Order: sequence, then structure tokens, then C-alpha cells
Amino acid sequence: MRAGFERPGGIKFDDPQLAQSLGVLALVLILFAGGVDTDWRSVRPVLWAALSLSTLGVLATATTLAASLHLLLTFPFVEALLLGAIVSSTDAAAVFAVLRSRNVSLRGRLKPLLELESGSNDPMAVFLTLAMIGVLREGT
Repeated sequence: MRAGFERPGGIKFDDPQLAQSLGVLALVLILFAGGVDTDWRSVRPVLWAALSLSTLGVLATATTLAASLHLLLTFPFVEALLLGAIVSSTDAAAVFAVLRSRNVSLRGRLKPLLELESGSNDPMAVFLTLAMIGVLREGT
């Protein structure tokens, strides 16, 4: 709101494309903000495993849910894939809240792997969701 027309940013939000682009940019910055606090020395050994797991995990979750929606509830597959993409990432805060509530102590490489994976799967889900919206828009 501080960037608005009557504020120092001077941005007119009557342009839907600009508003959407700024919203997506803000979302990306928010999603990656958690990475600033990450201890990179602890996650560096698990970097490729975590990024692979977050990418493949989002794709597997989205396609599994899409197939289920398509087969069981007869959703059109592209729309089912959009819904799958929307819910495909895990919430890092929820993951750690559950672990804390159960007094689970993760050892070794598992804690940084889970931390990095749950923090990095959100951008993948956003990109997949935007891609599916683009596919749906092209079909209309």
C-alpha cells in the first residue's frame, strides 16, 4: 500500500497486469525471505537432495492429486492439475510446529534437509500454479 498512487511509490494500481506482476514479485520475495535466516553451512551438504525432493515432491503431489480428482470426481485433467499445484507444497511452519508439538528431535542431515525442502517447495508450487493458469487461459 505504501507504493500506491498517493504514496512515495506513485504506482497506479488501475493496471491489472502491473498489480499482478508486483503481487507475484512480492510473493516470491516473501517465500524466499525465510532463506535469509538459514544457516547455509548446515544445508550446503543437503542442497541438491533438498531441491530435488522439493521439486519432485511438488510434481508428484500435484499429479497424484490431479489423477485422483480426474478419475474419482471426473474433473477435467488440466483443472485437476491446477488444484493439485495449488495444494502441492508443504507449509514449513506447519511441519516444524507438528515436529515441536510431538517433541521430535531430528538428527544429522535430516533437520537441514527438511528445513530446506519445506522452505523451497513453495516457489515450485507457485511456478507450477502459474503455468497451469497459463495453460487454462490459452484454452479459452
